[in-house]
Amino acid sequence: MFAQALVNNQNSTGLNFQHALDLSDGNVERHVGVASNALDASNNTRCSAVCGYVTPFINRRPNLHIITQATVSRVEWDDVKKDGLLVARRVEYYVDGDSAPRYADVNAGGGGEVVIAAGTLGSPKVMELSGVGNAT
Repeated sequence: MFAQALVNNQNSTGLNFQHALDLSDGNVERHVGVASNALDASNNTRCSAVCGYVTPFINRRPNLHIITQATVSRVEWDDVKKDGLLVARRVEYYVDGDSAPRYADVNAGGGGEVVIAAGTLGSPKVMELSGVGNAT
């Protein structure tokens, strides 16, 4: 109801927006959409991915490394698989403004994890550039 009221209010100003039911359909010309912020259900406060998944662990996980202002280009894998699964050796990334890659060593073979969180299009791209998925 709030979303429709907002669209109606905008239309009363003469802007004549159409309500977009699907914000990801690619048809954004003259459309407006409304979405609520993510909430932490335990205390009903706004909560981003950082407060939900990083903040609770940042001081309890000495092996958690967060690199900002950077773009991952690929994950390099060990030559030997563990229990039939690929094991990450290091992550290649570029810091914004740099032309040479940097590398972060990974100890995923010891039970660690590499989390690829590059978005809907970026995550599959990183995986394919890393040799996982469709090579064509």
